Parts: sequence; C-alpha cells; structure tokens
Amino acid sequence: MKLIHFKLHLCLDYLFTLFLVLAIPIFDLEFQAKVASYGIAILYGILAVSTHISLSFFKLVPVASHKMIELFYLFLLFVIVFFFYRIEDYRSYNYFGSIALIEVIVWTVTDFKSNEG
Repeated sequence: MKLIHFKLHLCLDYLFTLFLVLAIPIFDLEFQAKVASYGIAILYGILAVSTHISLSFFKLVPVASHKMIELFYLFLLFVIVFFFYRIEDYRSYNYFGSIALIEVIVWTVTDFKSNEG
C-alpha cells in the first residue's frame, strides 16, 4: 500500500539531507561516520534538487530514475551499516542503521507514480 505522495517524499528527502548535516555535531560521530554522513547528505541533496518535480530546482532526473537511484543509495547505506559493525563503532552502526531503516520504510510506502512529471 502506497501512503506517501511523491511530493511529500521529496520534502522528506530535503529534511533528511538537513538532518544528516546537522546530526554530525549532535551525535559526536567519529571521523569515518562524519565523512559518510556528509557524503550521503551531498548525494541525497543533489538527487532532491535535480528530480523532475515542482519542488526541485533543476528538474533533470525523472521520477522513475529517482526511485532507482534512491534504491542504490539504500544499498549503499546498508554497506555503510555493515562497515561500522565490522570496525565495532556501534554508535555509528546504530546511527546509520536507524537511518537505513527509516529510509526503507519511506521508500516502500511512497507512491512514485503520484507526481507531476
């Protein structure tokens, strides 16, 4: 069941990008987690501002491509989660694991066909 309109999803992408940047000093993350968080924020920010919908600035990426790119980002998030688990940085592991779980839920309940194109 798709519960979230794509416009709301894009607003959540903007908020997610802002959260990733602001959470670094709040959670006092290690250097590798800071780099990963800034990197993901940059990727999500670029995707959000370039998706072809009224809330974005550049309108370069079609919504179907946005969906697939974000699926790749989710895979990347899970790779990061397992990386921090392997190096036993459990604060970063929990941080990125929570982010990945929330992103999976948002991605799953978003109606990607409810866009303006």
